[in-house]
Amino acid sequence: MHRSNRITAVHMSVPFYTEYGPPGPGGQYGNQAANERERDRHRHQRVVQSHERLMAPKNKENNAKRKKQIEEVGGDEDYRKRRDRNNQAVKRSRVKSKLRTQQTLERVNQLKTENELLEEKIKMLTKELGFLKDLFLAHAGSSQHSINIQDLDLSSLLAEDKSTVDVLKTTTAEL
Repeated sequence: MHRSNRITAVHMSVPFYTEYGPPGPGGQYGNQAANERERDRHRHQRVVQSHERLMAPKNKENNAKRKKQIEEVGGDEDYRKRRDRNNQAVKRSRVKSKLRTQQTLERVNQLKTENELLEEKIKMLTKELGFLKDLFLAHAGSSQHSINIQDLDLSSLLAEDKSTVDVLKTTTAEL
């Protein structure tokens, strides 16, 4: 008797032929072979159904029955206290989470405004640098204005412009 069982993800497949071998040229089995094949198919279905029942997820009705059994045992008071403590802990956790989220959003908005101010400051300083470079090159390029570096009042050139100082102070004060 040769029989090979292959297991798939959900079903077990059983070959269609029995000890009498594969069907003949007409594709017919004998009555006995057909009966055995039908019996094997029913046996296979029962095994699959039993397996599916065992692997089925637990339903809410069963959970409710279990909870009632726990309450009937006398742990009702204890169970209620634990549930109340757990509910309070969940509420506290949710409040903390909301607070953290709100603080994070406020910090993000603060950093965005700070970033915008710094970008404006960079643009202003870049323009000022370009202007000073052009001024220096124009001065250095003219041969008729040959100025000696010692003659330049570097302190007045390097002194910060009053408007620039005011802008920087207001920018940093807002941060």
